[in-house]
Amino acid sequence: MSSLVECFSIIRDPRQESKIDHELIDILVLCVLAVICRAEGCQDIEEVGHALLNWLQERVFF
Repeated sequence: MSSLVECFSIIRDPRQESKIDHELIDILVLCVLAVICRAEGCQDIEEVGHALLNWLQERVFF
């Protein structure tokens, strides 16, 4: 997982800082994990995020 985070950490986040609720790296990692879990859309990604939230927080990704 750390190499995935390292790869994504070089991507520049063009959003305005005052409008950011979630770090870009968190969004990207969640999307990749959701696709691995066969997510097919935004609602699926959200469901995977809720299901994996504790696991991700334990690993200091979120």
